Amino acid sequence: MKNRNFIKQKFKILCLLIFLALAFIVSVYVFEGSTYFRMGWNAGADRAKAENAGKDAFESYAINVIPSDLTKFPDSVFNQKQHVWTPSIHDKLFVKAPVYTHSYLRTLLTVSEIMFVGIIILIISVFIKFIININKNIVFDKKNVSILRRIGIYHLLGVFFNFMSTYTDFRIIKKIIAIPDYEIKLNGAVESGMLIIGLIALLMAEVFAIGIKLQEEQDLTV
Repeated sequence: MKNRNFIKQKFKILCLLIFLALAFIVSVYVFEGSTYFRMGWNAGADRAKAENAGKDAFESYAINVIPSDLTKFPDSVFNQKQHVWTPSIHDKLFVKAPVYTHSYLRTLLTVSEIMFVGIIILIISVFIKFIININKNIVFDKKNVSILRRIGIYHLLGVFFNFMSTYTDFRIIKKIIAIPDYEIKLNGAVESGMLIIGLIALLMAEVFAIGIKLQEEQDLTV
């Protein structure tokens, strides 16, 4: 009995650590998403004003860049402490450019972002069910195996839709923006945190499945 309670406590701690990691990932996406949402909202308002005035519409783009020649500093910034201009290199820029209206890429970007948000919601809801089962002493149960597999699959789907969203946005940017002395790069396409948690969840599912099988075999021999 004591051994079983000890295992239960270890599972609770493990679940808590995974939940904290998941909460951290979600909070990062919520923070970044809120920033881009505000940018999108302002861009939409500016676009509406421009269209009403008969002007070209612009929107903001977040761009990851790398210098074409890493031995040179192509830009400069003003150092207020020493009151001098000092050479600098940028790795991320926010640029306003004309709205890209290609329907295929725009649709793919929107669908990928919506699917990613939906996957995050599914992950949270399913993981809560897993924690509830553990608290009810339901550990080595087929329900938990199914839940863990779903958590793993949802994480891998999240990695896929994040990649599709990032890559589509990268293609849009490459079509409308070019910066002298810099190359636009694809960054953050693979969400490593979600990938690792997804693989861990699938591994845990198989461990649970083996545990259930061993328990059933033990029950049959008694």
